[in-house]
Amino acid sequence: MELQYVKLLSALGLLVVTFFTSMLPFFWFKKYRHVENERRRDNFRVISFFSCFGGGVFLGTCLLHLFPDVQEQMDRVFKGLNIVPNYPVSEFLFGFGFLMILIVEQAST
Repeated sequence: MELQYVKLLSALGLLVVTFFTSMLPFFWFKKYRHVENERRRDNFRVISFFSCFGGGVFLGTCLLHLFPDVQEQMDRVFKGLNIVPNYPVSEFLFGFGFLMILIVEQAST
């Protein structure tokens, strides 16, 4: 039972940290919305930095927490189907999903 509590607390901690780091640009923009044009460019750089930091937290959470579970589940599925893949399928799906999200975001802006 102790391991379940640690997993629950870790998941809640990741949720809180990820939420607040992704909301930093919003709070910064709201605070410095009425600033002169020269300083506004500097503020947009800071907002861009915070956005990149929040994205890095999301990516780190995915790579360190979610991806090992995906690999484990994919291995279970392949063992159940008696398939021995010669290609890293879970890594391919991760990269493909990342590129699809990137393409959709770039096409929408």
